[in-house]
Amino acid sequence: RLFNAGKNYSLLLSADARHAGVFLVSEVIENPAVPPAFCMLLRKHLLGGRIGAVVQTGRDRIITIDIDVRGTGGNIETRQVIVECMGKRSNIILATSGPGSDNTGNMGGIIIDAIKRIGPAVSRTRQILPGKAYFPPPHSDRPDFSTINADMVYPPDAPDTVPIEKYLINSVAGIGPTAAKELLWRAGISPQTDLKSLDGQAWSRLTGAIRSLQAELNGFKGPPTIVLDGDRLVAITAYQPTHLSRLAGLRTLTFPTLNKAAEYAFSRTAAPETSTVMTLRKTVTAELERLERKKRVLQQELAEAEEAETMKKTGDILMAYAALVPPGATSASLPDLYAEFPGETTVSIALNPQISAIENAQAYYAKYAKMKRAREQRALNLAECEKALEHFESILVSLDLAETEADLAEIRAELAAAGLEKTPKTAKKKALADKPPAPLKITLPDSLIIAGKNNRQNDFVTFRLAKPNDLWFHARNIPGSHVILKTGSTIPANESILLAARLAAFLSKGRSAEKVPVDSTPRRFVRKPAGSPPGFVIYEHQRTFYVAP
Repeated sequence: RLFNAGKNYSLLLSADARHAGVFLVSEVIENPAVPPAFCMLLRKHLLGGRIGAVVQTGRDRIITIDIDVRGTGGNIETRQVIVECMGKRSNIILATSGPGSDNTGNMGGIIIDAIKRIGPAVSRTRQILPGKAYFPPPHSDRPDFSTINADMVYPPDAPDTVPIEKYLINSVAGIGPTAAKELLWRAGISPQTDLKSLDGQAWSRLTGAIRSLQAELNGFKGPPTIVLDGDRLVAITAYQPTHLSRLAGLRTLTFPTLNKAAEYAFSRTAAPETSTVMTLRKTVTAELERLERKKRVLQQELAEAEEAETMKKTGDILMAYAALVPPGATSASLPDLYAEFPGETTVSIALNPQISAIENAQAYYAKYAKMKRAREQRALNLAECEKALEHFESILVSLDLAETEADLAEIRAELAAAGLEKTPKTAKKKALADKPPAPLKITLPDSLIIAGKNNRQNDFVTFRLAKPNDLWFHARNIPGSHVILKTGSTIPANESILLAARLAAFLSKGRSAEKVPVDSTPRRFVRKPAGSPPGFVIYEHQRTFYVAP
């Protein structure tokens, strides 16, 4: 957290292999319940400090933040936070400022610690460990694109078979694949053209494109741009990428600052699941698999129990025609009482030769009674199993929607109540009970939309926040969130109703479908049966919308 001129700013430093970066974020990011050790170390050394400088190492993706802090004795000391954004080798390093102590001539400081420690088993040439002197990765001697003379790009001794795109990337610092393709597009040159095959006119067009892009970047003419292919991030640039904006199917977004573009790109890229989410998902998935197996067994047993009526009919036939059964018979072929023409149809009945026909009939009646009781019990068990499956499928959806540690704590408490997680300690359980849920809220010009992100929030939204005349939304027969459209004393606009329905579709298991059926009814027609699990309700007088999430 940064403070300047009475305002608060959140600076995000990421060493994730897929999302490494440094930028300010507008939304406050929730701190974890237990801060990581490296975070505690940063607080210890940097709290109350002042940022003295922010420096990029050439065109490398390395940012050094100098922070002046008051050390022991009241002296001002400088700490450095070094962020290396280099894919899987990305790192965040805390170091002192000044010359090293390893007699290598390195002018970096001493490493205090890093979010990723690199020992000799990983790298014999560059180790990132406490007490070691920090030195940056090997620096390239390539000329800087922002300052290079465009005429100096011409290679007098380059090999004949090098594609021009590859040559630009390897020869000039600051040119990546996207910038190289943009320059060649502006110059009208194919990226795969061999270097030596370019004539003077082609080189003239290329140098003109280089000067044009340099002017845009050095003059901050922008605009910073993001290119998307559906939800997939294609590129993020500090200029208008004309070679991409002309392609069909791609969406181009512009931003006032590059920081805003970086923040949006980071928010669009799904972060990997935390270990907590992965553990909870594994627990819920295992329970769903167990319930599916139980459901198949119950369905099979119920099908077998359906033979109960056959046992009763067999007993009735034996009682009616007992006089026709000879003593000691192992089977008997008797008229079928339940056939359309009993005298013309017979049924073969297996008998116990050691007992009479009447006793055999009574044995069949006993089997009927037992199978009937089993059928009723299996039907109840199957209904309970299907309800449990629906419940745990809704918890999987809740895990997809969880955004904060509080959301995960509510899901963990729900699993604990179901016997799948350890019951929270008394203090934590009381804190969770005292803390009201924090559902999703969207303010509209004429109303307010509130949506639960898990089953506890669903109950809270529907039965605590909603008024009888508010509109309630839920994806039909699909696990998902309860969505409330607050109506107040006015009739909500059709646009607001449609937005609430689409939100209910999006916050459901059917979010990837083209169309999702969503039921809506006034809150007064929604009820919660006694003893039902969290989030389970029944409703009536609904209206169904078919909407795109």
